[in-house]
Amino acid sequence: MLLVLVVAAIGLPVLSGGRGGLAVFAAPTTGYLIGWVFAALVTGLVSEKLVNRDQAAVAQTVGFFIAAVAGGVVVLYACGISYLAVVTGLGFQKAFLGSMAFIPGDVIKAVVAALAGRAVMVGYPLLPQRA
Repeated sequence: MLLVLVVAAIGLPVLSGGRGGLAVFAAPTTGYLIGWVFAALVTGLVSEKLVNRDQAAVAQTVGFFIAAVAGGVVVLYACGISYLAVVTGLGFQKAFLGSMAFIPGDVIKAVVAALAGRAVMVGYPLLPQRA
């Protein structure tokens, strides 16, 4: 995620709408960009704790889903909404309510991420398992 942010900062159009450059870090939604780093970190840490090779397929998929929601939804929205509320002066409640429209889509993406995580575990059995 840091690499994507660096590439965006140098001006390559890697963000939605073909945006890039330092101007994207001056927008009210910059908190979401910063949150990507923490969301990826939390998602990885939670999935390492909840998922192991000895579990059943359903338990692994559920573990990946919980990790995706914890990192990709909760942490990302905490960073994004907090930054948005402070920078725009909307207040936390209005920023929170305005962001709720995106939650259903993000939960669907978390399901897809959980299925992808499970597929990677099955497809690459030699991946190292951390203790």
